Amino acid sequence: MSQTLKRGYGVAINLGYDDNLKLEFEGYIKEIKAVDGSLKIFCEDALFLFRKGIANKEMKPTSVKKIAQYLIEQIDPSFYTNLRL
Repeated sequence: MSQTLKRGYGVAINLGYDDNLKLEFEGYIKEIKAVDGSLKIFCEDALFLFRKGIANKEMKPTSVKKIAQYLIEQIDPSFYTNLRL
């Protein structure tokens, strides 16, 4: 199973019955554990994407907007920030 599922893979959990399923959770695999013969898959929402090491950078002078833009560029450039401060 660990060959197929890996940390960071996308997850969608749908709940319902009789083919009437509704999306209940969408996120990422955070951790996979085998405990007492069972497999436990721990998931986390999109905050998972922000749990990533980022290189230190001195930013003088700066603003919250510039810091946020730098962080987003390091994490995933597809995110967009339009902060009004």
